[in-house]
Amino acid sequence: GVGTRFTDFNEHIIFQAVEERTGVHVEFVSSGGMGDAEALTLWAAAGELPDLIPNAASNYPGGGEVAVADEILMDISEYLEYAPDYNYYRTRTPEDERDSMTDSGCVVELTSFFSEDIGPSTGPMIRQDWLDALGLDTPVTYDDWHQVLTAFKNEYNPNYTFLLPNTVSAQNNYFASGFGVLSYTANARGRVTDPFYQVEGEAKFSLLEPAFLEYVTLLNQWYSEGLISPDFISYDADTNGPSLTGYVTSGQTGIWFGDVSQMAAYQEGANDPAFSCVAITDPVKNEGDITHFDSDRTGLTSYSVAATCENPEIVMRWINYWFTDDGILLANYGIEGQSYTMDDSGTPQYTELMTNNPDGDTFKTCQLLYTMVMVPTVVDTRASFTLYNDAQKEAQSIWSSNIDDAYVLPDITFTEAESNELSSIYSDLSTMISEKLIQFIIGDEPLSSWDSFVADMEAMNAGRCMELYQAALDRYTQRESQS
Repeated sequence: GVGTRFTDFNEHIIFQAVEERTGVHVEFVSSGGMGDAEALTLWAAAGELPDLIPNAASNYPGGGEVAVADEILMDISEYLEYAPDYNYYRTRTPEDERDSMTDSGCVVELTSFFSEDIGPSTGPMIRQDWLDALGLDTPVTYDDWHQVLTAFKNEYNPNYTFLLPNTVSAQNNYFASGFGVLSYTANARGRVTDPFYQVEGEAKFSLLEPAFLEYVTLLNQWYSEGLISPDFISYDADTNGPSLTGYVTSGQTGIWFGDVSQMAAYQEGANDPAFSCVAITDPVKNEGDITHFDSDRTGLTSYSVAATCENPEIVMRWINYWFTDDGILLANYGIEGQSYTMDDSGTPQYTELMTNNPDGDTFKTCQLLYTMVMVPTVVDTRASFTLYNDAQKEAQSIWSSNIDDAYVLPDITFTEAESNELSSIYSDLSTMISEKLIQFIIGDEPLSSWDSFVADMEAMNAGRCMELYQAALDRYTQRESQS
């Protein structure tokens, strides 16, 4: 494993190169196997905060603004002059600049950015060989999906004709978004996202929208017809997980939601020599509809500077290096002549050390060994395409073709009081919702009692949750005037 190749990041070839180029030596502090949130809590309690802390603002109760007030994290806005290249990317678009600030204008996070928007990395996939064998067209609408899934079930009878996760949607809301609502969904960081969104600045809660009943009605019908397996209750939404790979390669599913990076593995591991899978667009009610929940922008690295840091200028200069042209190239491609060379057009190309490793290391392992995008930097989206086959290269443009992010909540933050109130209300509410949704889908609860369910949610202060989201959203929009 990678962890056995070096015991300290100072032994990593990229950090050695950065020290040589910047003259800054970094001492790495081990979290002892703890998660970022737990480590932050213990470091803060002990008064022994490292100068740079991963994901600290998002993990601190009340967020970055409260962490600054509590003198845990530093407002680095006055030190941005030491990081001009980072600041260029931070302010590249109005959205990026708003996202980089707290409601009062503090800058608490140092984040990575994508070099360009290449669209979602996950989405629906289908057995193209089954479509071809049955003479069926690629499904576009929910009705098309129903027709195709019914044909798959009748001909091949897979256990999971349509592989629906127990979050009642899929990563980043694919599948529910055609109804104009947000379902429970695992995002790119693997966390389950609550069904709040916004339309033209107005906060919404999906479960109170009439369209959500349409969505649940469709799931109930497909479940009753056996298109959704009774076992979906125990299936999580991990698009990189071994259970998904097993279902796909053994022919147990016809349509599923997967990660573009896994498509070649499906092909190589398939039991059926005729196996072929391709990406398809998220389903819509009517052909030509656009969905509005493209939120596959999470998962990028974020660091914060501790309030106790004695040399913030040096920290910011070190961070800035990763946003220079040389730093971006080093982070994404490694050392020239070792892990990459430049072609005649000036485009970096990985060497066989990366693409056909003599020690048998996979490309992903080589990326961990010879490159470094776990620091804040600009992630070169071209790099992920290096070993992609044609179907993988086409997937992200297919998934992008009928979506925008018009309904996605921006990077809002709650005050500590709001966060506490939201948690106290929503913990019970979400438990009730999760249980009831499953019951509606599998038929244990009749759809005729949906209005009663809505009344129960309103009695449990679902409306107050929307008010808290609205307040945070209103403050976010005001950040623009400070930029």
